[in-house]
Amino acid sequence: MANNTHDAQLLTLKAIYNLTTHNSSIDPRNTFEEYNPSCGVYDFIIEVVVMGILCIFGFTGNTLSIVCLMRDRSKTATPLLLVSLEVADSLFLVTVVILRILTSVHQFYGLNALIPFMVFSGAYVFPAAQFTMTLTIYLTILVTANRYFSVCRPYQASNLCSIYHAKRHIFLVCLFSLAFNLPRFFEYKVTHGFNIKTNRTDILSTTREFVKSDVYQVLYSNVIYSIVNFLVPLITLIFMNYRLIIALREAKKEACSANQKRPR
Repeated sequence: MANNTHDAQLLTLKAIYNLTTHNSSIDPRNTFEEYNPSCGVYDFIIEVVVMGILCIFGFTGNTLSIVCLMRDRSKTATPLLLVSLEVADSLFLVTVVILRILTSVHQFYGLNALIPFMVFSGAYVFPAAQFTMTLTIYLTILVTANRYFSVCRPYQASNLCSIYHAKRHIFLVCLFSLAFNLPRFFEYKVTHGFNIKTNRTDILSTTREFVKSDVYQVLYSNVIYSIVNFLVPLITLIFMNYRLIIALREAKKEACSANQKRPR
């Protein structure tokens, strides 16, 4: 899956590169070597219409959740953690709109005015998307951990689940997500180069040398990426949710036993 996301970025950059280097007499929607109208319509329906509707629902749900949670006057860390998660998720949706929806509109309609924006988005917005995705994943773990300590380890919850500690944990998660995805912000370099075919200066993105190394591609982009963004979160969430379910079941049994022992 990690390799697929990197390939998607490469395809986006390749499409933009082809647009900026091919002759202007060619159909501007022909961002790849051969433009298939059927595929273009399919991509437009899926990535613009369907994905656009999902993003609208996502933005609406996140906004309503933030408004409701901001009105919560309880002195617990849960509302703060949930608001942080909603904000991170909304930022991720913004990158989806830029990378997927606007790119598909650009390719379908051939809006040459968007070429510089698409080049910069491919080089810098994609890393931001990776950052917000990692941030969303680990904020989800943070919310689950807050519930886990509150239910399974209540004696430690008073310290670990306070608002003060929640702010520190959110900051550390943001710092970790940024540090982990920092190399992606330097994978491509946006330059201005003279194009002989079009007889003009075009905006191009070039791959830096360290990205081409097998160590970077295999170790960082695949192995470490999969461990950090998939394996560790999955195992952590499964463990904590399993313990939560067991603890809630035991609490329910104890409540039922206490009710049965009460004198009538």
